[in-house]
Amino acid sequence: MMPGPEQLQEMWRTLKIKTLPDLPADIANVLNQMRSTRINGGAWYAAFQFETHPALDWFIKDHPQHLEASNFFADALLHPVVQQALKAALPEQGISANPILMDTFDLEASLAREIHSGGAYHHTYTSVRQSKNLAASFVDQVQGDLRHQWFAYSPGGFSDPSDSTPWDHSWYGLNSLKRSFWILHVHDVD
Repeated sequence: MMPGPEQLQEMWRTLKIKTLPDLPADIANVLNQMRSTRINGGAWYAAFQFETHPALDWFIKDHPQHLEASNFFADALLHPVVQQALKAALPEQGISANPILMDTFDLEASLAREIHSGGAYHHTYTSVRQSKNLAASFVDQVQGDLRHQWFAYSPGGFSDPSDSTPWDHSWYGLNSLKRSFWILHVHDVD
């Protein structure tokens, strides 16, 4: 049976999460490229490991199609460990991310598109092929050849769509086998 709101609230109060300190080169390359074109904003990435919890296990092992309805990715942003890791990227007015699930092909394409399009004032100097290669290397790093991954994307980034800019984007990944998730956020302003 799907965990109810009370079980999910209890899960987020008690779920143990720790930040993963490593930043693999393929992820650093994407961050550097995104940062180089977002001069009034930036790019942030953080990865986390979480302990087992019955409510979360119900979603990630057997019912990933319900992750979106459970607000997993938006609620993860409210966890103190996640907030500490991403404090420079999170808006002061609060978080209202509403990401939608996507597959690995959409993840790679949306990353390549944002790498190539750049920020408000600076566009990339990479070719379309280089942008695609950077995105593919990022996805290979976070996913490998596993299919126990779920991804989500928020075109408005972390803030309310009415407060966001066209250069605000957030991507989320969840690995059920490794019990980990990651967040990539880019922001720029005109």
